Amino acid sequence: MNQDIDRFSKAYNLSVIIITIGCLGAVAEIFTCGWDLGVALLICAGILALWWIHLHDYKDPRFRENYYLLFPLMVSFYHSMKVNDHAVNTIVFILMLILACMLCRGDFMRIILATFFAVMLLWVLRGIMSAGSAWN
Repeated sequence: MNQDIDRFSKAYNLSVIIITIGCLGAVAEIFTCGWDLGVALLICAGILALWWIHLHDYKDPRFRENYYLLFPLMVSFYHSMKVNDHAVNTIVFILMLILACMLCRGDFMRIILATFFAVMLLWVLRGIMSAGSAWN
């Protein structure tokens, strides 16, 4: 039992570090590309809430895991709509899948995969629409 608690504690620590680094990278890209600065402030507030929830062991572990997975999923969805680099976006979603595996949350793996395929579909539709406007 103690080993399970220790394993999940390490998984939570690593998850928070990975999420923080990824979100700070998204904030840096928002500032360098001149995107919506309000979103950068929301992401920073989300990072502060992430650390507060983590350090204070807020609520039950299931609530924390949901926040650890939903917050970066929203950030990665926003980032993937702004960036046209498919390799970077694929790596971000792979990191999200790794987080879900570390937290033993198979239900979130399906949500992350569905989001990834929705983003891919939006990229294809955006490509078709921009190619169609080039023909006119």
